[in-house]
Amino acid sequence: MLTHQVASTREGGIWAPPGPVLDSPGHLYVTVGNGAATQGTWDHSDSVLRLSPALHLEDGFAPRSWPSDNASDLDLGSLGPVLLPHGLLYANGKAGQGYLLRAGHLGGIGGQIQTLALCRAYGGAAVRGPSLVNPCSDGLRQLTLASGARLVTDWHAPQAVTGSPVIGGQTIYSLDPGGVLYALNAATGQVRATLSVGATSRFATPTLSRGRMFIGTLSGVVAVGITSKPARATRAVALNR
Repeated sequence: MLTHQVASTREGGIWAPPGPVLDSPGHLYVTVGNGAATQGTWDHSDSVLRLSPALHLEDGFAPRSWPSDNASDLDLGSLGPVLLPHGLLYANGKAGQGYLLRAGHLGGIGGQIQTLALCRAYGGAAVRGPSLVNPCSDGLRQLTLASGARLVTDWHAPQAVTGSPVIGGQTIYSLDPGGVLYALNAATGQVRATLSVGATSRFATPTLSRGRMFIGTLSGVVAVGITSKPARATRAVALNR
């Protein structure tokens, strides 16, 4: 069995709900929670790490604020790393800052290409082409790669729409812990439809398969039928518990 343990003497968990992401050569990218160190030598917590297929540490990134982030539980571990085109990677966390990185050279402490004062993010982002939909705690945001290796904000969804998004056609789906499923216009972020599916856990994420969406709730699995027309994606539904 292969393992990798962060150098922190305590905490430093790799707990982001989506888990690691894998690039085509087989490298794994993980985000790490707050660790024990709040001064001195960086212990690889509050970070993005690149691991080899054998789980050896190859590279890492941490914001310059990592000591105070660790002290205040404001780490990067709450959002899974997001691989983007052109060898880029996006990370976000609890401190409200987003970081654009080069996946092949994460840059160590303070090695980001761009810093965005954006939002606190929890869960997993969705990617389509040059754009990503970020699960911000104040409403989903879509970011798009622009020339010069930088991200720009396209739209900001309503504050209630915070769950880890999935993309189906021209529709983005997001689930809130209260059990409301939102269908958003992928081009604008506007809400197209809503559906109550029952209470869910904090990081529950819909799964799309063969024209249906499957949602794990606290009382079972709900299957939602989706029409073929994106503009009416959740208005015709069939629920099975």
